[in-house]
Amino acid sequence: MIEFCEKEFVIPKGKYKGTLINWDVQPFSKLYFQELDKGIWPRSVVTGAVQSGKSTISFVIPVLYYIFECEETTIAGGPTMIVNRDKFNKELLPAILASRYRDQLPSDGSGSRGGWVEEITFNNSAAIKFMASKGGDERRSSYTARCVVLTEIDKFDQAGGASRETDPVTQMEDRSLSFLESERRFHGECTVSIRTGRIWTEFEKSTASIIVCQCPHCEDWVTPEREHLAGWQDAESEIDARRRAYFACPACGSRLTEKQRVEMNRAAKLLHRGQKIDQYGLITGDPPATNTFGFRWNAFNNLFWTPGEIAAKEWKTHHSTAMAEQAAEKELCQYYWAIPYESPDFDSTPLDVHQVRRRFSERKYTRGLIPEDSNRLSMAIDCGQRFCTWKIIAWRPGCRGHIADYGTFEVHSRDQAVDKALLSALRNFRDDVISQGWHTPAGEIRMPDVVFIDGGWKSEIIYEFIRESGPRFRPAIGYGLSQGFRRYRSYHKPSKTGTEVKLIGDEYHVVWVPKERLFRIDLNVDYWKTKLFDALHTPLMDEQGNPVDGSIEFYHSNDPNEHMTVAKHYTAERSMEVFTPGTGTEMRWIIEHRANHFLDVAAYALCAAHLVGVRLTRETPDEPAKSPSPAEKERRSFLTPDGRPFLLTDRESNH
Repeated sequence: MIEFCEKEFVIPKGKYKGTLINWDVQPFSKLYFQELDKGIWPRSVVTGAVQSGKSTISFVIPVLYYIFECEETTIAGGPTMIVNRDKFNKELLPAILASRYRDQLPSDGSGSRGGWVEEITFNNSAAIKFMASKGGDERRSSYTARCVVLTEIDKFDQAGGASRETDPVTQMEDRSLSFLESERRFHGECTVSIRTGRIWTEFEKSTASIIVCQCPHCEDWVTPEREHLAGWQDAESEIDARRRAYFACPACGSRLTEKQRVEMNRAAKLLHRGQKIDQYGLITGDPPATNTFGFRWNAFNNLFWTPGEIAAKEWKTHHSTAMAEQAAEKELCQYYWAIPYESPDFDSTPLDVHQVRRRFSERKYTRGLIPEDSNRLSMAIDCGQRFCTWKIIAWRPGCRGHIADYGTFEVHSRDQAVDKALLSALRNFRDDVISQGWHTPAGEIRMPDVVFIDGGWKSEIIYEFIRESGPRFRPAIGYGLSQGFRRYRSYHKPSKTGTEVKLIGDEYHVVWVPKERLFRIDLNVDYWKTKLFDALHTPLMDEQGNPVDGSIEFYHSNDPNEHMTVAKHYTAERSMEVFTPGTGTEMRWIIEHRANHFLDVAAYALCAAHLVGVRLTRETPDEPAKSPSPAEKERRSFLTPDGRPFLLTDRESNH
């Protein structure tokens, strides 16, 4: 087919009318024909962006190749005979007339003078037989051909109303059963509709081949998708969106110029499902065990469109009314990005509120009691204008978290200035609750090793409170992405310590704030929410009734609905992977409803636990003690400006 395209197929209309195919114009098309020319795939299914030549390469060229190059009778099918007639008159016939094969058109009888009938026999004795999903089964079952080429297959997925046989696509394909499987050729193409549509179902079961392009910045082989079209999101108008738009590398997040995008596509490779490609372009791994070659491309590969044109459509969709947005979103998914359209009612919340609230501890550990085997206590407070939310977690062997207590305390901002009310509320809670500690069942008093206080709001008041309260208390600011806006900004982990950054932990770091004369913890709140969800997904007990490392439980209560409020806060958000320009793929938390304070303080408390030595990973039984890691050595050697260990726990261990 490569040779046929280069020497015989003349583009019949459009910008390149009258020319032979130039692979540099739409490079993905050469990848498609190169794979077909291997002769190892009896079947192929194709989907891609519209207005990119999809119908030409996956329907018109195969039909003409089999009829004129192979001189074989070919079945061509569409959902209706009206579609078949239009395909012939608007696509097949113009391509025939533009080529040297126009002399093969019949001069008399059926199909002469360019007329359309259901079966046209050309002067080389090969014929094209049109079939449709409508009509009786006998119209499809009485014909035999080695080659079957179908278009718009999602639209004739179901059998005809009077049919007692299988679906029309399979019926038409079965017309080639008299040939050996290695000899048969079936081609099906369609724009993606929904996930259960014929083309997407076929694609997922096929080689599911993707186009990979090498990034000129990081040299990774990547497949840019919709989320990697950047710049337009903050635009103020459609024109502004066109101007700002660009593609970014999925691996490193670097901006790709239009010249780089073109060059990446022209040097692209094809990767089958399960295969891998290294930095040097070496592909390893066998194709999946299937007889179907599945091929897909998207707007990044369609060089007929610029990033600005695509972004303008995205911007208009984002700023449409709800009803118009749904229709436009469907168009973007199907026509531009070649992915199934998902209903807006789709819900992928990863936690079930009723399962979360049932995670009770042993009966003896009721509210406020600390398990005797706990080795660390971490606490967090989230401040608000009307009330503050808090939570304390005890950490047991095996990095098992025990939520020992939680609640809220009021900020009397209606009666006095907010700053004064917040400072007063924090002082009262410190003196009346935190300083009293929590007890084990035996009466031993335990104090939290560290208390994180969210310093993102009213930071001056938070800093004042922490300076007067001592090193047990630390201001913390969470960075992360949430739905539709940035909480602050995405978290950027520093590469080394220095004048300001004093310690780098697991998706957090400690910053010295000289103006305030204290240390602040900056953390990736999305990362720690993910850690929390992992722990909540971990069963409390295994099949033998033993506690499972890395799990989190609530204090025990005889009221089955005791933890319903907290459970609802935990399920107030769900996570999904998103792409951030300049960074790459990140986890974004989508807010389902606004009541999520207990989720935030839990994430902060997990990060606080890591700071004082808790490692939220499952331990290996009987594993010998290891030497401290470089990060642990750094944590232990980290001193305050007056020469004392930074962590209160480290100070206690020295005495």
